Amino acid sequence: MTMRERLERMPVASPIWAQRYPELPTIWEEEAAAPKGNIIRRNVCQGGVWDGLREDARNYVELSANLVADDVGLEGTAPRFGLRADSLAHSIGFQQIPLEQVGPRDPSTR
Repeated sequence: MTMRERLERMPVASPIWAQRYPELPTIWEEEAAAPKGNIIRRNVCQGGVWDGLREDARNYVELSANLVADDVGLEGTAPRFGLRADSLAHSIGFQQIPLEQVGPRDPSTR
């Protein structure tokens, strides 16, 4: 099933959907495949190029307050690393992911 077919099965014209997602009913009318409305904000990447956006998509995507640096101020080792108190990531409003809550867990604790 295509993305368009899946969307057509959704009640996008219903009041609750229309209030939360007003752009959905007309999303296929102009530039249907364009990544309109995507926001990439407050991400941290240590070294290298991180966003992987195609050039023809850049005009549709809002990139803001992201940090790419050779040393962003990490401490510890993967998978249990965090940010040092002096990390530049704090200056962009980055919020640490609670790593202890990520990944497989004992189903009986859910």
